[in-house]
Amino acid sequence: MWQRWNQQRWNGNEDWAQATSGTRKDQLLKGDAEAGDLPLMSPYPASLFAVPLAYFVMEEVERGMLNFKRVRQPLADAIRVSSNEATRELLQLLHERGLVNRMNRRFEQLGLGTIQIKGTDPATGGDWQVDKITMTSLDTTKLFWLLTNDQPQQILWRNAKGEPVRSSLNTSSRSFLQKLLTQEAFNEALSTSNFGVYRQDGRRRGPAEIQAGIPGRAPARWIDPITGVVRFESDGALFDYGEDVRPFNRDGSTRKFSHKTGLTYNFGSDGGIVRPLDADMGWHYVVAFNSNLGHRYTDREHADAKSYPLYGDPSIAYTQEIPRLGRHLDQLLEPLLHG
Repeated sequence: MWQRWNQQRWNGNEDWAQATSGTRKDQLLKGDAEAGDLPLMSPYPASLFAVPLAYFVMEEVERGMLNFKRVRQPLADAIRVSSNEATRELLQLLHERGLVNRMNRRFEQLGLGTIQIKGTDPATGGDWQVDKITMTSLDTTKLFWLLTNDQPQQILWRNAKGEPVRSSLNTSSRSFLQKLLTQEAFNEALSTSNFGVYRQDGRRRGPAEIQAGIPGRAPARWIDPITGVVRFESDGALFDYGEDVRPFNRDGSTRKFSHKTGLTYNFGSDGGIVRPLDADMGWHYVVAFNSNLGHRYTDREHADAKSYPLYGDPSIAYTQEIPRLGRHLDQLLEPLLHG
């Protein structure tokens, strides 16, 4: 039984048995109480919710309700560098056009009922609340499936009313969004390509504190041509990862990872589309990771640290169990993808 996130409950300030008894207000999906006895709170997706937001915006562009020139830059900033300012701008625009309720109904029509973006401030697009903005990993992967499917007549699944769900964006819109996801700047969760970690000839390269993840190529857009270091700005803050990633891109990367990360003090997420660098191979898979593993949680190696690893050098925003999981998943899928 999916329930909305309650931070007080997670922190232990509310009795778990009583708090999870299953009120309708807590349920993420209508009628979900009969789905099972085990309640599970859905973690806040953090900036990963920019992906369904962008998907809906592009649907409205195709319907003629929004102008592509108006939304192109904020979409790019929200996806590529996780700009909160750009995300708020898009939400503010949807409020102005009276499209927010339609957006949430649309996800239900697509059979993605756990994806809901509610409670935002009409005046600013802000005020993001952990129990109002929701998306489970399953619905996130299905959204990426919609984004990658190029057969508009194919029925992918059926929604709660039994209605067929098909890909709803045209080729141009899907290509635009996938290109933005491929240019994700924060490659430090399921993939850690910003740190250039890999093995070559039995030797490990990259910071010792960083685990290798999905071996997705670091986007050239953010690589300093002189130093090879990933550097970019987001909402006025400069991010510098301090490692020459060119050797990794040349010798260690085997994937193109089109994805979006999310991070807060309490939550960490990452999800996207994994493809081989050799496009002729034809395969791809989608992955989604939503968790309560924000930067307040870290690894035992940092137990004696005086501050969070996020503020260290290198800046480590996520527990390294996340990229370890990404790498393990990719290795498990490798033989299946090659038949």
